Amino acid sequence: AGLEPDKALDDIFQMFAKYEIPMGLLNKVTALSDYDSLEFIIDDSGSMRSQSDTYKNPLAPHQGYQTRWQEAKQRLKEMMEVLSY
Repeated sequence: AGLEPDKALDDIFQMFAKYEIPMGLLNKVTALSDYDSLEFIIDDSGSMRSQSDTYKNPLAPHQGYQTRWQEAKQRLKEMMEVLSY
């Protein structure tokens, strides 16, 4: 049966708030549903082992920074969660 439209919209707003996605991107994200598939190009060069500027755990900065690869992996997971709506 699926979600009621108001509930689906509320869920999308919550997802955008969770990841601090500007609401101006909503049209662009929903336009992706026009495609049968999406492809992602991910850098796998040696520089991806370098330190990024994001913490492994924002609540525990003493744990250190992520590598660029760890950050890319985390952001892809977040993107998949957003795109699943």
